Amino acid sequence: MIAALRRGRHLLQMRVAERRLCGGDAPIPGDSRLRIAWDAVRSVAALGPESLLQRIAVTAWCLAGLFAPRPILQSLVTWRFT
Repeated sequence: MIAALRRGRHLLQMRVAERRLCGGDAPIPGDSRLRIAWDAVRSVAALGPESLLQRIAVTAWCLAGLFAPRPILQSLVTWRFT
């Protein structure tokens, strides 16, 4: 079941926001910035209803969200989820 949670692109974006904004214990055991980054990079190759361009955009957003300074992160999260 955890593997399915790691694959979902929408959940991937939520994991980024949770990890950076909430901290604390991760909802998925063993989750870290590096694990999420790896899952984001791998998600480009995972087929689904999204086009290749959409998969690349999700990965780019995730990587930016994981490593951006906090003021930029808040803008990224607001832009994505509103």
